[in-house]
Amino acid sequence: MSIATTVRRSSRRLGLTLVAVASVTGGAVFAATPSTAGTGSTAVTAPSLAASALPLPGDCNAAFQEATGEGTLSTVTRVPRGLSRSVMYEMPDYGNGPERPKAMAGVGTSGGPILISVREDGTLWSHRPFKTGKPVQVGKGWGAIRQMTGFATGKVYALTTYGGLVRYDVRLSRAGNAVVTSAGAVSGRGWNGIAFLTAVETTRQAEVLMGVSTSSGELMEYWVNLGGLGARGYALRPSWGGMKHVSVGGCRTSGARTILGVHENGNVYSYVDQVNDRSGADIKGYGVLSEGFAAPTSLYSD
Repeated sequence: MSIATTVRRSSRRLGLTLVAVASVTGGAVFAATPSTAGTGSTAVTAPSLAASALPLPGDCNAAFQEATGEGTLSTVTRVPRGLSRSVMYEMPDYGNGPERPKAMAGVGTSGGPILISVREDGTLWSHRPFKTGKPVQVGKGWGAIRQMTGFATGKVYALTTYGGLVRYDVRLSRAGNAVVTSAGAVSGRGWNGIAFLTAVETTRQAEVLMGVSTSSGELMEYWVNLGGLGARGYALRPSWGGMKHVSVGGCRTSGARTILGVHENGNVYSYVDQVNDRSGADIKGYGVLSEGFAAPTSLYSD
């Protein structure tokens, strides 16, 4: 399926229409503009907001990808009254009909955004989300990858089944397919307690990721030095163990970070990290953004 969209530069995930984030300060690859909110989208069930919920500032947005039961990959975006789902891509047809990949990540390249995925059989595939055509196999032996997240700068981070965190460089071939090469292991062990990672941003010193520790239940932020390997973690908030996915966006006016957390109880909670200082003391909760959100089989970082 081809998707008509406008590719523009942005360092934050803002709104609904998919955008390829080209700024080196950006984190995830696919985002949106608020001017088209509601266009071509389907509202996610949200019977009501929690009575104690404060209104999330109107310029604060975030999004994440989901694999739906209808065989599509969609972007779920924050809109004024809850969440909205916009179909981004038909789930990959590897030759036997649509299939949910084991892991998938969007990544920016000089030739535009691209999706890479890992199947259960360990093969690596390349997809052009704004182009027609089937995915192309570009590698094998990737069976140890359990989750991936991509940056607009061409970097992909992957958690492995043996507890490692590895990093890859992605570029496009002349044919327009992903060429994925190793950029080294950040750490060979110790990451089994992190269920997922989400790309946040790239600073002058580091690439920043966020996740939740399944052992301590803390919301964690990790800084990976651009000049070498190894990651330094910062505990932001306790009692986040029920979160099955976290997405990080931004607020246009203040520059603060928007955080959406998909909880195992079906609620999506919204927060604003008012100062990006590696401390969670200033993270302000805005309550339940959507109730009764039926989490799909697969959630992917935006």
